[in-house]
Amino acid sequence: MANIKVTTWRPDTCDCEIEYEWDADLDGSVRTHVLKQINKVCEAHKTLSIGEQWNAAMDENTRKNKVLGRVIENFPELTETEIKEDGSEIKQLKRGTQYNWSFDKDRNLEVEITGMTPTQKVALKTVTDSEFGVGKVKIK
Repeated sequence: MANIKVTTWRPDTCDCEIEYEWDADLDGSVRTHVLKQINKVCEAHKTLSIGEQWNAAMDENTRKNKVLGRVIENFPELTETEIKEDGSEIKQLKRGTQYNWSFDKDRNLEVEITGMTPTQKVALKTVTDSEFGVGKVKIK
């Protein structure tokens, strides 16, 4: 029997408030989230259907998080490793390096990483264009 949980999600990429269901017995790598309801719709998503609102919020939040992941994966000079109390290691941006993001009127992600060189920006743009499509991520 499934262990169905309900989560209320308020993405940091918009002002929507979404409830979704998921099976807590499944590993995160195979788990799916199923839209239950949308309690609040942000200005950016108000003209979309309910399914489109869910998809847009998921896409935008995932894209923002994945771009940060690509920076951490591909630019070791901008990262550091933190060792946690339990001995585990977390690779993260160096102190003083900031990942600033916003969305333009067309909901394209605009990213600025402090300390990134022009060459690094071009390399990141190549990665994001390949993964998300040309123009979906703008590197400042």
